[in-house]
This record gives sequence, C-alpha cells and structure tokens, in this order.
Amino acid sequence: MSQDSASRTQGDAKQQGVSLLGLVALTVTTVVGAGVFNLPKDLAGQVAAGPALIALIIASIAFAVFVYCLKYLQDNYPHLDAGIFSFPEKGFGQFIGFLSATGYWLSIVVGNVSLGVLSVSSLGYFFPALRGGNTVPALILASIMLWVFHFICTSGAETASAVNTLIWIAKMVPILVFIVAMALAFKTDLFTNDLWTNAFAGDGLPASPSGQIGTAMAATIWVYVGVEGALIYSARAKKKADAAKAIVVSYIVICVTYILITLLSFGALSQMDISGMDVPALGGILEAVVGRWGAVLMNFAIFLSAAGCWFGCVMFTGEVLDVAAEHRVVPQFFAKENKNHQPSNALLVSTLIQQAFFITILINESIYNVMALFASSTMLVPYFFVSLTMVKQSQEIEGKFGINAWMGIISTIAMAYLMYSTGWNYIIITALLFAPCMIIYYIARKENNRAFLVGYEKAIALGIVALAIISLVLILNGTIDLATM
Repeated sequence: MSQDSASRTQGDAKQQGVSLLGLVALTVTTVVGAGVFNLPKDLAGQVAAGPALIALIIASIAFAVFVYCLKYLQDNYPHLDAGIFSFPEKGFGQFIGFLSATGYWLSIVVGNVSLGVLSVSSLGYFFPALRGGNTVPALILASIMLWVFHFICTSGAETASAVNTLIWIAKMVPILVFIVAMALAFKTDLFTNDLWTNAFAGDGLPASPSGQIGTAMAATIWVYVGVEGALIYSARAKKKADAAKAIVVSYIVICVTYILITLLSFGALSQMDISGMDVPALGGILEAVVGRWGAVLMNFAIFLSAAGCWFGCVMFTGEVLDVAAEHRVVPQFFAKENKNHQPSNALLVSTLIQQAFFITILINESIYNVMALFASSTMLVPYFFVSLTMVKQSQEIEGKFGINAWMGIISTIAMAYLMYSTGWNYIIITALLFAPCMIIYYIARKENNRAFLVGYEKAIALGIVALAIISLVLILNGTIDLATM
C-alpha cells in the first residue's frame, strides 16, 4: 500500500463530527491569543498609526498568500491530514516531513507552558497570589488546568471541539465590546493629525514612514502564526473539504479583528497614551473610554483568550504526533488511540512534558527560559517548507510554472523574511533541538525497516548536526549569550 493510500485509509477511519464552525473556532482561538490584547501598545511604543496599519496590512497580505498556498495544497491533496507537515513530506520526502512535524510540535509544547503561565497570571488582577504566574499557587492552578484540558481532549474530538467553540464565543464577546466602544469613541481628527508622525522619533526610533513600517513589521509579521490550525485537525473534520474552507474563513475573521482593534485604538487615544498603558493594554484603553468596568472585562478576557489558545494547542500536540506516527516518521507508540479514537499516548507524553516544565519553573526558571528560546523559531520550519512545497507541487499538478508557483515563491520569501527577522542566532540554535530529535526519526525508520536517510537527506542531517555543534561552541565561548537573547 502506498503512503498516500495508507494516509487516506487511516484518515477516513478516524473521521468524526468536528464541524466547519468547530474548525474555525479552533483556528481563531489559537491565533487570537493573549497577544492581541497588547498589539496596539506594542505598535504605539514604536510607530505612529499610519505606519502601524500599513505594516499590519502588509503582514496580512503575506499571510493571505500563505493561506492560499495551504488551501491549494489541501484542495489537491485532501487525503493528507495535518498538512503543515504532510505537505512538505509529499514534496520533499519523509525526513523533511519529520523536521516539519518536529518543529511544529516543539514550538507548540514549549509555547503551551508560556500560555499556561500567562493564563493564571492574568487572574492576578483579581487574585494577587497568582501574579507573575510563577508562584506555587499559580503553578498548581496551571497544572490543574493542564490535566483538565488533557482529559477533555482524550474524551473525544467532538467534545473537545465543542468546549473550544464555547471558549471562542466567550473570548470574542469582550473583543466585540471593545470594537463597538472604540468605534463610538473614534475621533477622526485625533487619528489623522499625527497619522505619520512618530511621537518617539526623538528617542532613536525612526521618523520616516518607511522606517517606521520596517520597524513595525517585526511585530506584525508574527500575529498570524497558527492560521493553519484547521489543517492540523482535518482528520477529525465532519467533511474533509471543511478544513480548506475553515482556513479561509478563520483568516478573514482574524484579519478583520486585528485591523479594527489597531485602527480604532489609534482613533480613541493618542500614540503616547496607548504606549503608556499597562498590560493588558486593551483593558487600559477600554477603561479610558468607558470606565473601570472596561479594565475588569478585558482582564477577564485575557484569561479566556490565553486559556482558549492553550486548550486549542493541547489538542494540536496529540494530533500532530498521531498523524506523524501514521506517516511513519515518528515511532508507532504515538499512534495508539483510546476508545474515543483520540491519540492517548501522544497526548499523554505532550502533557507530561508540559507538566515537567511547570515544575522546572519553580525549581529553576532559567531551564524553561532556555528551552523556550530554542523552540521560538521552530514553528517557522514547516511554514517555510510548506511554501516551497507549493512551488514544487503546483508545477507537478499543472505541468507548468504558473501563477500558483509564483504564489509559492511569494510565500517562501515571506517565510524566509520571518526567519531572518528572528536573528541568525535564533535560527542556528534551533539545531540544538533538531539534532537530538533525529534519534526519534531513526527509531521510526528502524521500526519500518527503512533506511535512516537517503539521498540529499544525508546532507541536510549533517548540516543540522554541524549547526548544532557550532551553536554549542558559540554559546560556550560567549558569542551567543542566552541571557540577553
């Protein structure tokens, strides 16, 4: 049986009832996390309203192209589940598929710990003992939430999706309240008077519109990370076609939300006022317009938002390993499913790792900080390879280098820029994670009596090992200072 046929059979066997709305809710929940509550503040601290909006629009266009690539590949390969790694595998082989799956999973698992800390620390507004998220009470609560999420996920895809949808609705209500309040308070003259004038130009930040746009791009290009969410859960969808639709619908919802929040904030308060807001900034902005209840609402909303994002990503951790095991790029241990057809082993391992990190935060927080630093750029690996796959596979599908191949090139350039914007040191230290993880791939290949590496995969593996060694040397001699990154 071919790999594609096996994937199709396994995917069909686990089909469940996650609706289009459920897929949209899952994607929006994981993308519109806690970051949106500080987006206006992050931008206002560096640039004026005009450049901030242009940078956000450019980032939106770049990810619109990426979303187009995802939809094109999903439409043409509907039997491939978890396309964020199965598409690169289709285009460039199993080792590249493994690197994409590993990069995605590492980023989510380590990132989930940050979301857990943020979730409980956001309640510090109401309960001082939870402030900071790194106290004993805070980490006990985070651990309880983690295992509740775990058991919900193991109870079935429909149950987990229904809970996630409820969280999505609950978290979007405060955001809609914010948008309506800001629209009513919008002052056209306030927005237009200093549209291009950076209030912080005298502090060394750029004054020209082009310089401001470049500065803002570093913040805005990250806001769409996670937009592929519906693809990760495509195997659980009621209809396979819904996965591609969900990506597009989710992107539109996310894009409109980001632009409205940014635009309306700059029309209600000045750049200086917005930049001076405490975290979460939307709470301070809404409080300035409607009074104290606005801050209370937004602080509760950031808890819902971070917790919802965390829950959605917990769902992803098991699904990525499950599908990767079906594709034989990780050991079959991760393919075991319970009576509810959920990846019990994959979810358990992912949850135990997150729990271990919560404990290390109490013992020595720097251990987790180093791991978070290493994993911060691994999400970009599958994004880059998906874009390259679009270039390659669109030519194979259409028999020519057409508009879709060009869309792949544009997306590849955008993802390469995203990687470049993180800094060279962030890029090379990811090899310290990928190199030891190749042992997992070796075990999977031995299980299936396959050669460990073939063809150009050997050169890629040697490159990863070489970068890992170089990174280690640069860290030991102080060239890369983890404490200042």
